[in-house]
Amino acid sequence: MDNIKELKFRELSYRYEVQKRVNGDYQDLESGPFFFTDYTGLKGCGCKISREKLNEFLKTTQYDWKEGAQVGSDGSVGIGLDSAIVPLKAAPNLRMVQSTDFFYPIVDDPFVMGLITVSNVLSDLYATGVYEIDNMLMLLGVARDLIGDLRLEVVSKFMAGFH
Repeated sequence: MDNIKELKFRELSYRYEVQKRVNGDYQDLESGPFFFTDYTGLKGCGCKISREKLNEFLKTTQYDWKEGAQVGSDGSVGIGLDSAIVPLKAAPNLRMVQSTDFFYPIVDDPFVMGLITVSNVLSDLYATGVYEIDNMLMLLGVARDLIGDLRLEVVSKFMAGFH
């Protein structure tokens, strides 16, 4: 029951914070005006490797790409979706569900960007039927141009939104 109260409190806190920011009450960082999107030189497909290079890597997997995502007899779902479901050898009745994605800033507010990021990750998991999540791992790349106190402040706000 305490878990549900905590979740409701967190949801209301996030809703309040997002509403405040959407209504224009968002204040720049303590260090001054900040535009998160200024720290993205390459965006979208420009961040990714070429199709030729990707095809070269995929040849080594010996996967039948014509079939698309397939569900194995063991309940696994592999390549072809945003999430993968993998049976655990040590516990055959359990599955590991994972989702990996890559984002660049699309809004200037680091907190809102963290919220967008976690929402996308969770939606991939929810789409596979997973609604209880034990652990999430965030790998965060930070622009070299973000230094000192600005870096600490931006990363802290992003992580607060992701949390």
